[in-house]
Amino acid sequence: MLSARFWITSFDSGYHAIPPIVIPTEGDSIRTEAFLIQVLDVNVEINENALQGEVEIKDIKTVREVPFSMVEWFKENWIYVVLVLLFIALIWVFFKYVQPLLKKKDGPIIPLKKSIPPDQLILDRLKSLSDQKLWQQGKVKEYQSALSELIRLYIELQFKLPALESTTPEIIQSLSHRKFTSKQIDDLTNLLNLADLVKFAKHKPLPDQHERGMSQAIDFVKSTSIEEEQVELNTSVR
Repeated sequence: MLSARFWITSFDSGYHAIPPIVIPTEGDSIRTEAFLIQVLDVNVEINENALQGEVEIKDIKTVREVPFSMVEWFKENWIYVVLVLLFIALIWVFFKYVQPLLKKKDGPIIPLKKSIPPDQLILDRLKSLSDQKLWQQGKVKEYQSALSELIRLYIELQFKLPALESTTPEIIQSLSHRKFTSKQIDDLTNLLNLADLVKFAKHKPLPDQHERGMSQAIDFVKSTSIEEEQVELNTSVR
C-alpha cells in the first residue's frame, strides 16, 4: 500500500475542490476520487472590556531612531576612509620626495636668447658652410644644396615669401616686384640656377663658380638687408 502526505495552504476561507490525482502504474494508471476541503477563518478573541471602553486602545508606536554609533558607521564606510588616507599619503610622498628630484633634474632656468635678425643668422651659417669646405672634398651636391637652401631661407625670413617651397623662377618672379637692382636679381638667379643644375642635372661646376656663388650669396644678403631696413625706416617717417 502506497501513501503520500500533502500540505495544502489556503488564504481564503470556504470550500475548495481537490481534483482527482492520477497515479501511473505498470501499463495502466489509477485515479483518486475528488474531494472537498474546508478552510475555516482564524478565531479572533475579542476583549469585552475593550468593546465597552474600559480598556484604552493604543495606537501604533512611532518609528524610533537608532542612536548614532561611530563603530557601526566605520564598519559600513571603512573602505572610503582607507582610500582617503591612501590618497593623502600619496600626496605627501610626492611633495616630500618626488618633487625635489624633479626640480634637480630640471636644473637652473636658462633665459631664452633674443631673436637673431635674418641677415645675421644666414651670414653666420654661410660662414660655417664655407669653413666646412664641402666642395673641396668632392661633396659638390651637398655644398650647392646647402647654399641654395640658406639663400631661400633668408628670402623667406626677410621678405616673408615661401621660398623654401618655391621653384627658382617663382622666387625670381616674386622678387621682381620689389625694389632690387638688376645686379642683385642676376646674381640671385645665377646662384639658384647653378644649384638646380647640380641637383637635377648632375652638373659639375668649376672651383671659381663655387667661390663666386658664395660671394654672391653674402653680397645679396648684406645689400638686401640694408635696403630693407631703409625702406622700413622711410615708411615709418612718412
